Amino acid sequence: MRYLLALLPLVAVLLVGCGKKEAKPGDWVEAKPQYTTIRSTMPAPQTRVSQGARPEDVQKVVPPPVNLPKLSTLQFDVGLGWNREYLANENRWVIDKRELKNVTRIYVERSPTQTEPGTRDAYIKYLQKPDEGGFIWPNVIDSGDLADGFYIVARNRLATDVTNTNLDLGFVVIRTIGGDRIRFKCHRVLDEPSRGEAMEICKAARF
Repeated sequence: MRYLLALLPLVAVLLVGCGKKEAKPGDWVEAKPQYTTIRSTMPAPQTRVSQGARPEDVQKVVPPPVNLPKLSTLQFDVGLGWNREYLANENRWVIDKRELKNVTRIYVERSPTQTEPGTRDAYIKYLQKPDEGGFIWPNVIDSGDLADGFYIVARNRLATDVTNTNLDLGFVVIRTIGGDRIRFKCHRVLDEPSRGEAMEICKAARF
């Protein structure tokens, strides 16, 4: 009897242990993974596709090539006494007329659209600052529009020559010819007839 009483605790432990399911080796390998979904509250980046554009339409925009005529092919109608020369190293034309010791000279070159304004009023203000030759044009005498640009007649001087009160009379003509913007500039004309003749050369230039 005493022997049976001593075995009762052992039997109870065995019965309790048998009630639990024992994990088999390798069960963790076949266990299904558990996933947790985290939703972001940040707005999605806006792209052309998200805005409704078709993927095949989303591509880098390349501007079409612009075939501008060579400045060396510019043609002029010059009268007696006028000379013209194309300076290849500087990519510009020089047209001049000599009378005794005086020279009326026109420089013809491209007008860079990145730095020079495209309207007459804006260009007048632009001439109040030193230009590519260091001249300022403070006194505008006349200005007007052309079919393909504009012209400005003004007195000018070197920006550093602040004591000069006898300013030279010159002009600037800006024209768009053959898709290119061309600048005609003369810092000094001998007289009004010479100015009129010089400006007509600029207005009639063509490719």
